[in-house]
Amino acid sequence: MIVCSECRTEASPSDEACHRCGSTARAEVDDRNAVVAWMGDPSQRCSECARHGDPLLFRRYRRVVGMVIVDTVHNRAGYFCQACRKRLFKQHIGLTVLLGWWGVFALLLRNPYAIAVNLKTLWAPPRNAKKYGAVMMVEGAGVEPDLAPVAQ
Repeated sequence: MIVCSECRTEASPSDEACHRCGSTARAEVDDRNAVVAWMGDPSQRCSECARHGDPLLFRRYRRVVGMVIVDTVHNRAGYFCQACRKRLFKQHIGLTVLLGWWGVFALLLRNPYAIAVNLKTLWAPPRNAKKYGAVMMVEGAGVEPDLAPVAQ
């Protein structure tokens, strides 16, 4: 659902400005009330480069580094501009493909899952965006940052 970032009324993607408050800032909200995209809001900045990008999409990237018996899993989530999304995808998928196969659990479970997560980021936010730190749209109060730590 697309809503106005200022007054939280439902908006049409084709509208130039909100019919209620006149703002051009939009947010896409998922079914759990988490903001998964910012559009036309100059106050929102990319989590990676801190520049304003339009749109800023919430994405989660995962990489695995296998080390014979054990492995490490790294997650990165945030609102990213298009250039940063491309760069982070290439970085995370490249490191996972190169270094993710060298562990027993990584080979069988974690690496294929990380590759699937990274491929999904090309077209969709994570299923439970709040779990990874997405901003929640609060009824009657605008947006509220979720201060829970990002799952590792």
